[in-house]
Amino acid sequence: MIAKKMQQNQSFSKSPANHCKDLLQYILTARKKDVETEEKLLFSGAIGMLSEDCQDTYAVIAEQIGLVTETKSPNPLLHYVISVHSEENGQLDGEAARKISESFMESLEMKGFSAVYAVHGNTNNRHLHLVINRVNPDTYKVKDIKFDILQAHKAIAKIEVEQGFMPEPNAKYIYKDGEIKDNPAYTKGVSDRGKREEYKKDSESDERIIREMAPLLAQAKSWQEVHESLAA
Repeated sequence: MIAKKMQQNQSFSKSPANHCKDLLQYILTARKKDVETEEKLLFSGAIGMLSEDCQDTYAVIAEQIGLVTETKSPNPLLHYVISVHSEENGQLDGEAARKISESFMESLEMKGFSAVYAVHGNTNNRHLHLVINRVNPDTYKVKDIKFDILQAHKAIAKIEVEQGFMPEPNAKYIYKDGEIKDNPAYTKGVSDRGKREEYKKDSESDERIIREMAPLLAQAKSWQEVHESLAA
C-alpha cells in the first residue's frame, strides 16, 4: 500500500469553505469539474458525522463546511490517497475502506474527529481518498499535526498487517509483534520533490544523480579517479 498526502490549498485561491466543497464533491461523486464522463466511485462513507452512509452528499458537505468555517485556519483539511496493488483491488471494498480510514486516523491521534472517505476505481490501482477535518467537533480547535507523513508511514505498516495487504518493498517501518519498528532493510530514496521532477522529466532527477555521485567522490583518491568515475 502507498499513502500520499495531497497538496493543500496553499495558494489560498479558495476560501476554506469552497475548498472543502470542491474536494468533497469530487471524492463523493468522482466527477471532475467541467468534465462530462464520470469516474468510478465504488464505495463511500463518513466517520464521526450525522450521515455516515453518505447517501445525502449535500448534507455531508454542508456538515463539513460548518466545521471548517468555525476556524480561521486556511487549511483545516488533510487529504490522503491510499493505493493498493492492482491484484489486491478486490480487497479494497467498503468494509476495508472504513477499517483503513479508522486505523489511519487513530495512528494520527485523530480518533474522535470527523472524516469522509471514498474508494475510486478509475485507475489500474483502486485507491482510497481520505479527507480528515482537523477541527475538533466539540471544541472547534484545530489539531496541529506534526510529522504526519512519518505517522502515515507507520499507519500503513500496521494496516497492511491487520488487513492482509502486501507491504511495499522498501517500507520505512514494519509492524511486528504488535509494535511499529524501523525497517532494518530500509534504504532512503529520493524525496517527493525529486520523484515529482522525475515524473515530469521522465528521467533521473538532479537529487538522484547527486546521490549516485556522492559515494564516487568520497571514494576517489585523486582527480583522475573522480573524472574516470563520473565518466563511467
